[in-house]
Amino acid sequence: MAVTFLDTSVLLAGILDFGPQSAPAQSIMHAVAEKIVQSPATAWHLTQPTFPKNSRAPCFSDPVMAARSPRAN
Repeated sequence: MAVTFLDTSVLLAGILDFGPQSAPAQSIMHAVAEKIVQSPATAWHLTQPTFPKNSRAPCFSDPVMAARSPRAN
């Protein structure tokens, strides 16, 4: 079975709407959701440090830190 690797640019543009330039990535993510793309894979751990900067969402690898965050309360 072939694996389709999704890099960071596809993940971020597919999840966050950056305007018309996000359309190709959103189409890929839609195909993944509809199970048209078989065996999607990613190195999601590589996006963890950059996702909060791009999305302004908190990203915690430590559950204790997450619980102490003002956003968690």
